[in-house]
Amino acid sequence: MDASERAERGSDEEASVGDSNEEASVGDSNGEASVAPAAFELFAGTTAPVDVALGARVVFFERFLITASVGRGVYGGVWGGLANIYGGDDAAQLIEPVLGRAWVTRIGVGVQPFGVGTPELVVGYARLNTSADWDAATVGAPAEAGRLHADIGLNLIFAELGWNLHVAGPFYLRPAIGWMHTLGAGVSLSSNSSQANTAEGRAALAEAETGVEETLRSYGFTPTLSLSAGFRF
Repeated sequence: MDASERAERGSDEEASVGDSNEEASVGDSNGEASVAPAAFELFAGTTAPVDVALGARVVFFERFLITASVGRGVYGGVWGGLANIYGGDDAAQLIEPVLGRAWVTRIGVGVQPFGVGTPELVVGYARLNTSADWDAATVGAPAEAGRLHADIGLNLIFAELGWNLHVAGPFYLRPAIGWMHTLGAGVSLSSNSSQANTAEGRAALAEAETGVEETLRSYGFTPTLSLSAGFRF
């Protein structure tokens, strides 16, 4: 092989390598962008008829998420109206003051099966803590017990179908529909009446507590409609 042939073959090999590198570069540019292993989000929003809340989310690989929030109940009248439909005036009188000033803590897990900016399903647990004041007759206690104070805790589950809508830059809106349901209730009734401190009075209060807990379990459920605004870091 003379020098001219070697030079020509060298030129062909260099061109082939150049073409391969160019194809690889084009292939990389056409490939999918790398996905961050985790993204942190803060959000504020409302879930009717439950609360107004602040919360945070961590999204893993744009598919799985953990969410937590703390909120304040402001929709007692709305949930009371729903309870009135389900269980009548007696149920509404118990439900409405419970939701009107409750603290609601939620934690959930979710999945975005098609990636960020697509529908997501979130399920989780909620704890509701509050207090209320009722006339003894409202909870079925003897009228002599007078005005009763109640400390209340509810254990609930919830599910939501939401959609993160990109607004601008790192900001998004998230509308969602869902369901919240009470699994268990704990109620402690107290009274300043001397009648409530007798054996019969304490027994009557214990019976009234059981009745209130049963009412809260039976009618402490509602469909939910949510809207939140968030920021992704």
